[in-house]
Amino acid sequence: DITMFGARTGTLNDGAVQDAWSMQQSTLWPDKILSIPVGDYQITSTLANTTTTRFRVEGVGRGIGNSSNGALGISRLTMNTADTPIFSITGADNSVVGLSLVYNAIHTTAQTNAACIWHNQISNLSRSVFRDLHMAKGSYGYCSTGLTSGIYDANNNWDNILVDSYSQSALYFGSSGTTMRLNHIYVQNLQNNVAVLNDTATIS
Repeated sequence: DITMFGARTGTLNDGAVQDAWSMQQSTLWPDKILSIPVGDYQITSTLANTTTTRFRVEGVGRGIGNSSNGALGISRLTMNTADTPIFSITGADNSVVGLSLVYNAIHTTAQTNAACIWHNQISNLSRSVFRDLHMAKGSYGYCSTGLTSGIYDANNNWDNILVDSYSQSALYFGSSGTTMRLNHIYVQNLQNNVAVLNDTATIS
């Protein structure tokens, strides 16, 4: 729980959140889940994992009802640095559940690093669960564009996802070696001429 490390809602929490994240990523205690309680926790730097650690973060919200305007009873991380991923993720057996991931300002099409969840290309992203999520104000909700040859998305499950106020694509799957499953994907407040889904992947 990030509040055990001093995180407080409505304020900048980089040190506390990164300290909690370091504990979650420690190989001494595998398979831990980083818990984000109800509140709006502001950050300025990306949370990222490596090929040897799983990315497991869980909030208490249902995700899909989380508006950018500050609905109560949700777990939100707000990124205060422009053109910077909120989560940078790789590897297998990850889970991101029950969160609102929001930027503090809407991004333009030129700000291509502004992805709420970014596949960081260190390795394949596979067998992972993304559920009950709200993502807003980035260029992308999820992005794996520009993947290195041989790196792909594979066999991931996206369910109950809302992406709003984005400038490029709600979900961008750059390459896939196998089928991925998408259920209940919602978008709103689209900027002009943007895509809901870009993919070279196999979607079911």
